[in-house]
Amino acid sequence: MSPLLEVDGITVAYGAVVAVREVSFTVEAGQTLAVLGANGAGKTTTLQAVSRLLGLRAGSIRVDGTDVTRAAAEDVARLGVAHVPAGRGIFPSLTVAENLRMGLYGAGTDRTPQGEQALEWALHPFPILRERWSQPAGTMSGGQQQMLAIARALAQRPRLLLLDEMSMGLAPAVVEDLFRVVADLRAQGIAVVLVEQFVTQALAVADTAIVLEQGRVVAAGSPDELRGDDMAAAYLGGRADAAPLEVPPAPPHVTEGVVVSLGPREARRVRRLADRRGVDVGTLLGGAARRLLDEDDA
Repeated sequence: MSPLLEVDGITVAYGAVVAVREVSFTVEAGQTLAVLGANGAGKTTTLQAVSRLLGLRAGSIRVDGTDVTRAAAEDVARLGVAHVPAGRGIFPSLTVAENLRMGLYGAGTDRTPQGEQALEWALHPFPILRERWSQPAGTMSGGQQQMLAIARALAQRPRLLLLDEMSMGLAPAVVEDLFRVVADLRAQGIAVVLVEQFVTQALAVADTAIVLEQGRVVAAGSPDELRGDDMAAAYLGGRADAAPLEVPPAPPHVTEGVVVSLGPREARRVRRLADRRGVDVGTLLGGAARRLLDEDDA
């Protein structure tokens, strides 16, 4: 039996800028894969390629044995793949109910008994959404909006859920609740590909993990194999002896990133500080960089 998801040597580029280079991994049914790496490492691009929001320069993608390398995004969704993008992607002016109905509409089950059952199942982990049923989604807290984004994807009854930075900008207590939901999904046999900045929590719920650096897989294995100083240093942008990375100019529609090279001790300190403040590493370092720039301007 073939894996539920097979990603074989994919390369993705934005014009002349190659964001992902020859990335390969597999995900079995009911398995959780954590995709780790610094900001700009190619994690989001990888997920967008899997759900066919981006085209490939090379490589192939198969879902449950079906080649989807050139398929449309809606065809991949019909195979049981649901994508929760970074930034949540909800409709802020629509109510909670209307956002969830959009998920059913995408699955072709809106206003059907199957759709109503799927909706009940999707809401089960997030009872707060029932209380906010008629509230515009954009007026809810960031954590509640993320719950809505995940529930909308679950309403499609996916076999494979792609979660991109679900903990970004959320309080630690909310992040803990969301990771419990991911663990429950795995127990129910739903495969998850989890792009995440919270390394410790991601490895705690993952069966396997890969680390991306400059668009390439630099480490892969079980969580136990990937824990440790080398992985932490690679996750934050390079090993202790790594040279500074020269980042090529990004096209206008791509956010330009800067990879920071830290040694193992500094990497652990930054990770702990970000966890204490309830933010991801990129947000923490980005805020520090902006303060330095403001001081320089002054």
